[in-house]
Amino acid sequence: IYAELAIESIEASPEIASALDVPRRTSLLKSTRITYLQEGRPLEQTTGWFLGSRYSYRLIEGTPPWRQEGELP
Repeated sequence: IYAELAIESIEASPEIASALDVPRRTSLLKSTRITYLQEGRPLEQTTGWFLGSRYSYRLIEGTPPWRQEGELP
């Protein structure tokens, strides 16, 4: 499985501002992730909107030394 994650800074639209209960045009982080199957077909897409003041980002790359390549977590 392969995934692409994009995070960008945006201003809250009226709809998103209402859903998050923040003022319109508040700065947000928009996260879009697309996960693909091994043959390249898209499996799922997720989109989230986050307040930067309430968001923490952590990225782990590669396979931990205690896990075999291809082994599921």
